[in-house]
Amino acid sequence: MRKSNRPFGGGALTTVGGYTFDEHWFVGGGVAFYANTVGDFFSMSVPLFARGRYALLESKVTPYVSADVGFDPVNVQVDYEMSETYRPQEGDVWVYGTDGGFYVRLEVGLSVRLDRRRAVSFGIGCCR
Repeated sequence: MRKSNRPFGGGALTTVGGYTFDEHWFVGGGVAFYANTVGDFFSMSVPLFARGRYALLESKVTPYVSADVGFDPVNVQVDYEMSETYRPQEGDVWVYGTDGGFYVRLEVGLSVRLDRRRAVSFGIGCCR
């Protein structure tokens, strides 16, 4: 397969709602939208999940750990390049994967409490 000079790019948009039991525990659910591209490859994913999160401190800014578990009904992968000898034509799209599956995501980060009921979180995670 030919190597691309284009760098990796992608992002995610996630929304979660739930209930905070005390200063430490949060349980809820949500949906995310992931999009990634590398060279001539593109993938998109829309998982539905349950989230559990534990805040390590009882302060306005606190570190946390969280885990999402759910199902990804839409996992689309598109590749515009079939082989080294294939020359794509204008408008060619090759979809070679549309399978869903089990979704797990682990995250660590910092949460900044805006008021008693709202917070903004900044974290880094790994999903499977």
